[in-house]
Amino acid sequence: MGQHTCTISKVIIEQDIHIFYIDGFKIAREEATDVELQLRMQGIAFQGAFSLHLL
Repeated sequence: MGQHTCTISKVIIEQDIHIFYIDGFKIAREEATDVELQLRMQGIAFQGAFSLHLL
């Protein structure tokens, strides 16, 4: 690992930072058939993920 990666990993561990992953593209593809709707749903999925973190 590079020096920056080690430093970042150390900060994440020391500050008990939690990292989550959401596949907005997959969710949108599974739920919407229209391409335009898929794009909007991707944005909504990401906004929802960040908004929940702030609550």
